[in-house]
Amino acid sequence: MYKASVENKGDSKYYAITRHSSFVLGTEGEGANPIDALLASLCSCLGHYVHDYLTDHQISNEGFSIEAKAETTQDKASLAAISVGIDLKNTQLASPQDSELLNFVQNCKVYKILNGNPGVLISLTSIAAHNVSLNGCEESTSYLSSMATGWNPKRGCALVSTVQVPILDLN
Repeated sequence: MYKASVENKGDSKYYAITRHSSFVLGTEGEGANPIDALLASLCSCLGHYVHDYLTDHQISNEGFSIEAKAETTQDKASLAAISVGIDLKNTQLASPQDSELLNFVQNCKVYKILNGNPGVLISLTSIAAHNVSLNGCEESTSYLSSMATGWNPKRGCALVSTVQVPILDLN
C-alpha cells in the first residue's frame, strides 16, 4: 500500500511524509507546489519504466530526462492537459523500439491514474457527525466528495462505508 501525509503548521508550507522519505511542499515559493510535485511524480514513475525498458532490452543507458508540462483550464480551477517529453539523450532506438518504449511506459501507475481519471474520495477524518447533503444524498457520519469530473445526480447514490455519496460519471 502506498501512503503519504502532509502536515501544515499554520504557514504556506506542507511537510509531506511518505513511506520512504519526507519533503516540503509550498504554495508561496517555499518548496515545490503541489502541481509541480504531481508532475515530478509522473516523470519519476515514467522514468522508472524507461530505465526498466532500456535495461531489459540491453540498450545502453547513459542517462535520460523526462519533462512534464501542464496547462490549466481557462478558469484556472483544474488542469486541462499534461504533456510529457522523454529525451533519451545519446541513446538510439530502432524504429519498433520507440513505439514499444512508449507503450511500455504506460504501465506507470501515476500515468494510469492521471490518464484514467478514477476520481478521488475525500473525507474529514478528525470530525465526527456532520450533516451534509451532496446532490440529494444525505448522511450524518462524515463528508466525502470527489476531485474527479463532477457529480452526476441522475445516477443516484452509492453507499461507501457508512456514507452515501453520489456515483461519479467518469465518461
